[in-house]
Amino acid sequence: MENRFVPAPVDIQETQDEYRLVADMPGVGKDDVQVTMDGSELTVTGHRRSAENTGNYLHRESRNQSFRRTFEIDPSIDTARITA
Repeated sequence: MENRFVPAPVDIQETQDEYRLVADMPGVGKDDVQVTMDGSELTVTGHRRSAENTGNYLHRESRNQSFRRTFEIDPSIDTARITA
């Protein structure tokens, strides 16, 4: 099984015109994120790549890892209008 992490905090905001999901994903590039809808589930998946190693680590917490986070979308939301 692949080692996965949950991206740090996710904020979900509601405005008059939209709902906005904002996730902190340090080290994750735009091309390394995918957002999909399956029924009423919105899933954010991706991969974080570590910086190039130019020396010996004395301590390391940041690693190459994949993540997956799923959110249940209320049926009243028009999922055809979801953009990422």
